[in-house]
Amino acid sequence: MEPSFGSLGHQATSLERLRKFASGGYLYALLDAYDAPAVPAKVQELGRERAVSLFVGDAEKKYWDLAPYLIQVDEPTLGWMLRTVWCAPCGVFVVSKSGLETLRTHFRRFLMVQLPDGERWYFRYYDPRILKVYLENCRIDELDIFFGPVRGFGIMDPESDSVLLLHILGAERSESQVAAGPIWQVRPEQFQALGEASRKEFEHRMIRHAFRLFPDACQTLGEDGVRGLIRHGLARAAVYRLSSEADLCRFIELMFAFGRDFDQNPKLPWASAAFLDESIPDPSLRLARACELAKLVQGQQLAKGTSSE
Repeated sequence: MEPSFGSLGHQATSLERLRKFASGGYLYALLDAYDAPAVPAKVQELGRERAVSLFVGDAEKKYWDLAPYLIQVDEPTLGWMLRTVWCAPCGVFVVSKSGLETLRTHFRRFLMVQLPDGERWYFRYYDPRILKVYLENCRIDELDIFFGPVRGFGIMDPESDSVLLLHILGAERSESQVAAGPIWQVRPEQFQALGEASRKEFEHRMIRHAFRLFPDACQTLGEDGVRGLIRHGLARAAVYRLSSEADLCRFIELMFAFGRDFDQNPKLPWASAAFLDESIPDPSLRLARACELAKLVQGQQLAKGTSSE
C-alpha cells in the first residue's frame, strides 16, 4: 500500500500562546543568518548553551555569518525576534520538549538532500516559504521522520500578530527519533511543487520591484499587465539560458526600460548582438554586455536631450 497524504494540520496560534511556550522552555527557532546580520550577533550574545549553528567543523567557522542557527527562545528573545526579524522570511519557530543538541542533531540530517535526478542539493527548509510547501507535499511517513522530536513548526505572518502552526494530525505523538536514510530524498512531486512555489514567489517580488523602478509604466499596465509582462520576460530570458534570479531581474529591467521585445527589436541592434554573441559562451556575461550597451544608449539619449534644450 502506498503511503498516504493529508496528515499535516494547520492551526493559527497567537503570540500569547508562543509566549507560554517560551516561558515553559519548549520554544525554539531556526534562523537563517544569510542577509540577516542581527542573527549571528544575537547568537553570540546568547552563547552556546542557548544557540548553536547547524553547521559543524570548518563550515561552522567559515560560514558563521551565513549559517542557519537553532536557538532556544525565552520571552526576551521572542521580543527581540518580533522587533528585528518578524517581517523577514528568515526563520521558523519550533515547538519541542527535546533539548538543544537533540534538535540540532535532528535538523542537521536534512541540510543536504538528493534530488530526483540524483544531484545533491543544499536544502534551506528553514525558510518559511519553503517549509510550508514542502510539508504540504510530504507523505505521512515522511512527515513522521521530518518532525521527529518536533511537535510543531510555527510560521510567522508579517502582516498580523498570528503564527501558523504546522503539526501532524492524529493520535498524540511521542517525540521519538525515527531513523532516516543516509541522505534525505526529495521526490519529483515535491521538487515540482517547490519549483512552482519559488516561481510564484519570484514573480510576486518582481512585480513589487517593477512598481518601485517603473511606477508610471506599471500604473498604466495595472498589476495583471505587469504580471503578464514579467512572465513574457521570463520566457524570453529562458531562450538565452538565463536562470539565476539576479540575471532574470536584470533582463526584466531591460525589458521595462526598452520595450517588451527589446531583444528582437531591429531598432535596437545592440541587444540582439549581445545576446547572440557566440564569442561570449557564458549567458550571464552576455547579459552583462547587454547591460553595458544599454547604459551607453541611455547616456547618448540623455546627451541628445540635453543638447537640444
